[in-house]
Amino acid sequence: MALKTVSERIAFINSLELPPAEHRLRRALLAAPSPKGPQVTDNQKGAFLNDGALVSALGGIPAQHQQDVLDSFLLAQLVANKKCDRETDPISWYKNYLDVLGNTGWVIGNTQFTDYDAKGSTVIMEKAVLDLLATIVAGGVAGGTAILSLVTQTINSMKSLADSDGRITLWDSATHTSHAGNFQIVAFQETNNVISSTIGCFYFKTTEDVKKILWFTFSSSEMKLKQSGQNIILNQGTYSEIRDSVKQKLSSYRNTYISNLDI
Repeated sequence: MALKTVSERIAFINSLELPPAEHRLRRALLAAPSPKGPQVTDNQKGAFLNDGALVSALGGIPAQHQQDVLDSFLLAQLVANKKCDRETDPISWYKNYLDVLGNTGWVIGNTQFTDYDAKGSTVIMEKAVLDLLATIVAGGVAGGTAILSLVTQTINSMKSLADSDGRITLWDSATHTSHAGNFQIVAFQETNNVISSTIGCFYFKTTEDVKKILWFTFSSSEMKLKQSGQNIILNQGTYSEIRDSVKQKLSSYRNTYISNLDI
């Protein structure tokens, strides 16, 4: 149910339960050369590992607005993680995830998951991701070519990381088990003071042992991939009124669940 007043939204955020922060584990895993926590710069493009999502920011966005987007997507994931298992119960997980996004100011349309048609004997997850995003931006999203290019750069940045890099370990632990997975790919931009995000949501089951989820080649007969995507808009007036509450809620999480990627 969408909340209407500022006090209702703040009360909603304050009531949210999050999973344990796991500081020691995640700080140990993030013993990588990049700075801990998200580093955002005014008007500069960026790429981020955000728990179980890869998030890309196009250029021209103020640093505060970049942080707002990163925080809102992290909060939605953490709440959903606390309420249900993201791999074994993805439908309930996404219901909770979208509920939090909607109540923090994101305007979201009807969300329906459909089967991914591999059109062949194999499924390459990276191709499935880019196919869905290409379909979304083809529907009239401004800057579609730039979005696809930046998402590709972000995925390639993940590919370039060594197996020993803590960000790879975090991504793997957040997005999949041996035979199931759930992750998001997000690219956001700001045009004429309007923040919009192109988001692809995915979950799957397979009989194969999953390794390196985005560039793993699955047998299409051994796995089932569900996908949903759309372009969503952030009501900045709404978010500005709850920003401090979200920041306080995430104070023990932001620096260990979000990390920069080099692009």
